[in-house]
Amino acid sequence: MKLKPYLEPSKNKSLLLSERIDKLKKDKDSDVADATESVDYELLLTRKKILKELETKEQSCAAW
Repeated sequence: MKLKPYLEPSKNKSLLLSERIDKLKKDKDSDVADATESVDYELLLTRKKILKELETKEQSCAAW
């Protein structure tokens, strides 16, 4: 039997975060809009890193 960790993404929180980031991207203050672009990019990198780590852990668990 194979057991895999299960992470249920919070779709509501993810959607809310995306909506707020989009709203900030349209802010009249260009500094806010620029900072939001930077945060959005950092979140994407963090998500990719976490997914890669989870994949690695799943592969190591499957080898057991």
